[in-house]
Amino acid sequence: MLSEVENDSFDKRTFLKAAIYCNAYYDLTGVDIFTDNYKKRLSMYFSKILSGDEVWYYDDVYFFGNTQNLISPRTIYSLSFSLVFYFKNNNDLEMKF
Repeated sequence: MLSEVENDSFDKRTFLKAAIYCNAYYDLTGVDIFTDNYKKRLSMYFSKILSGDEVWYYDDVYFFGNTQNLISPRTIYSLSFSLVFYFKNNNDLEMKF
């Protein structure tokens, strides 16, 4: 899966799937195979939501929840706070698949 990401670096969906696989691998083995560059890319994906450039969609919540081992604790806290704030102010989560 990571080789697909390297070959198609602009495909967001493939990248996020690879992040989920790496997160699960880390859960099972304790070995982190997700590179620092990929971690930066993952953080940049979520930073668009944090900065208010994008809103939380269902798939964003899904990817956030399944990649937390790959994100710094500070970023997890900020994103969690953003998610709670978003839901508090917007009673509807847009379902976008």
